[in-house]
Amino acid sequence: MNSGGTAILLALTAARLCVAFQFQSLSMLAPLLRERFVFGEAGYGLLLGLYMAPGLPIAFAGPAMLRRFGTLALLAGALAVMAAGQACLAVAATLPQAAAARVLAGLGGCVMYVLAIDVAARFCGAAGSPARMGVVAGSWPMGNALAPVVLGALAAAGYGQAALWLPALACGLALAWLLPAAARSGLAGAGAGAGTGTKAEASARGRWRRAVRDWGQALRGSAVAGASFGLYNAGFIVWVSFTPAILAERGYGPAEAARVASLPMWVFCLSVPLGGLLMTRWRRGGLAMVLLGCGGAVLGMLLSLHAVPAAWYAVAGLAGGLPTAPMLARARAVHPGLAYPALFAIFFAILLVLPPLVGAAIAATGSAANAVAFCIALQAAAVLVFAGYRDRPA
Repeated sequence: MNSGGTAILLALTAARLCVAFQFQSLSMLAPLLRERFVFGEAGYGLLLGLYMAPGLPIAFAGPAMLRRFGTLALLAGALAVMAAGQACLAVAATLPQAAAARVLAGLGGCVMYVLAIDVAARFCGAAGSPARMGVVAGSWPMGNALAPVVLGALAAAGYGQAALWLPALACGLALAWLLPAAARSGLAGAGAGAGTGTKAEASARGRWRRAVRDWGQALRGSAVAGASFGLYNAGFIVWVSFTPAILAERGYGPAEAARVASLPMWVFCLSVPLGGLLMTRWRRGGLAMVLLGCGGAVLGMLLSLHAVPAAWYAVAGLAGGLPTAPMLARARAVHPGLAYPALFAIFFAILLVLPPLVGAAIAATGSAANAVAFCIALQAAAVLVFAGYRDRPA
């Protein structure tokens, strides 16, 4: 890979990190928002899940948007919309305004989440792709790890308003990095203008039929990878997102809870790329890696309730990053153009529904620790879905 390809991969990693940072920022910003308007755990779960609400339509419309506007325009626009949504959240005065701000921010975040992986796959090529894709995919846990630590420290130091604005600033910095990297890599203008003109207009019905057929094939082929990927990731995301509430019931302060919550995601930064590296050397070991990863996550989640949480949160992260590479690899084999949009459409649908459900369950039972049982069940379900189709090519 030339220097231009490396530069754009690094820029995409930084941009995708901003998505995770913004998504997970709510775990530390919620107390600040509660000072303006009242909401409980159900409201927190709603605000968390709403970030992914635009994901389903974005995943379906992504290929058409890519042809119409081009790759760079979509990536740059996504970061700008993310910044605008965070700005709206910073000035929100009511829960409906905060909800609308999260949806707006998620509109850009979902575009970036899907498109960054797809563009990275193009630049990675076949040789060594799982390892490089593991690095890009590792930006999600890194952002999830940074948010509690950085924003928690700012809030604890009395800089709550700065914490509210920091995700928007991060998006601006990522945009400033992306533009020159795109110019060096030749990404600028890629994908724009396809399907325009009289001939294309005349065959609009044919294009629509082909699109429906292709999406049907991609969704059928990605159902297993998407469901397992969505269940597995949602289990971790919900667990980390509700950790401050879980640990608060055990007497932990906000800063200490934030440090513990970030631990699995810091370790994910190593274990996700490690999973990609292992896939390059052990291409038939996908099921074993998924079983080991989700099993280790379940062990860490369970024991974190009865022993020193920090150690078991780290164990969960060490094992929990391994399934990402085999799940993405299985999806990639389905449909070169729609593999990741189809997978993420399923993932977004799962992540939209689960956090509000967990928040409502906590509110009904009165204990945040009940969320752990829910997250363990999600890990088990991810293994069962993946294992049920072990005879299909990955």
